[in-house]
Amino acid sequence: MNSKYLYSVCIVLLAISFWSCKDDDPIIENPEELITSVILELTPQSGGETLEFVFRDLDGDGGDAPVIMEEELEANTIYNGSITLLDESSDPVENITEEVEEEDEEHQLFYITGSADN
Repeated sequence: MNSKYLYSVCIVLLAISFWSCKDDDPIIENPEELITSVILELTPQSGGETLEFVFRDLDGDGGDAPVIMEEELEANTIYNGSITLLDESSDPVENITEEVEEEDEEHQLFYITGSADN
């Protein structure tokens, strides 16, 4: 009788341990930011007017083509730059630059330099 009781208790404890196991790794959700506009501002180090380059695509993929506004850079000039990232699909417009900076490991920005002949 004693061994049957011990066997039953072991089976119950084993079953409880299997059913009570759960994934202890929390799922950290990081929703993607919607970037509708990228604004690049370049200011000559020697002083002068700030140039603004804008890429704006309010409707995302498909639909209307993005609006791209460009400026001409001066030859032999060094510029300081800053980038602003906006979500203009919401009201009010959301500046997500700081959020992207905080999540710097999850974001990458690429640029290509070259002449007008390229």
